[in-house]
Amino acid sequence: MTRPQQARSAATRQKILQAAVELFNEAGYARVGLGDIIERAELTKGALYYHFDSKESLAGAIIGAASGAVYAAVRGIDDSPAPALENLIHLSFVMADLVADDPIVRTGSQMMRALGEFNEVAVQTYTSLGALITALVRTAGAEGDLRDGADPDAVGEFFMSTYLGAELLSIGTAGGQDMAERLRSAWGVLLPAITTDDALPYLLELVSRSAERLRSRVPKDP
Repeated sequence: MTRPQQARSAATRQKILQAAVELFNEAGYARVGLGDIIERAELTKGALYYHFDSKESLAGAIIGAASGAVYAAVRGIDDSPAPALENLIHLSFVMADLVADDPIVRTGSQMMRALGEFNEVAVQTYTSLGALITALVRTAGAEGDLRDGADPDAVGEFFMSTYLGAELLSIGTAGGQDMAERLRSAWGVLLPAITTDDALPYLLELVSRSAERLRSRVPKDP
């Protein structure tokens, strides 16, 4: 395949993904058929089947694209010289920004929940994120920023569950647009329970500033 052909093929694939994301957001995965996607993308059936042999393979590609975007955004956060709890707060708002800003990430996140147990990429994504979060919490413990008796593994698992729950509710009720408020509220409950009294005021202020930055980036409804 020549380079112009490769470019056209990539553009067609992206057009299919974009049409699928739009329709899945509008009507839900179960209600959308391949015929709907072909019509929205204004392509032939052959063009779609050249890239995707089923709706499931198309969903897998969306999950893969969302996972890739998340990995790219959070890569290196655990290597930052900032304290680990600061890095964890930063990580949460980076992921929230993606959900609010990127339709593919938003749709891919929904599909990870719906199809996760059947999709290897979704399982790998959750596993890798969980490991990164737990590693950050363990480092926070070693840095002396966790309260005495706080179990880093339990804190990491609880935060992962809390974040995913906030993301699910935000996508389901507000298209991901209220993630700033939901994360601010979640951290406001979690931080007093896990961090030291000395570190708490600064971390709550960091959460507040991060939420304000995210809120300023989210377009307001007309």
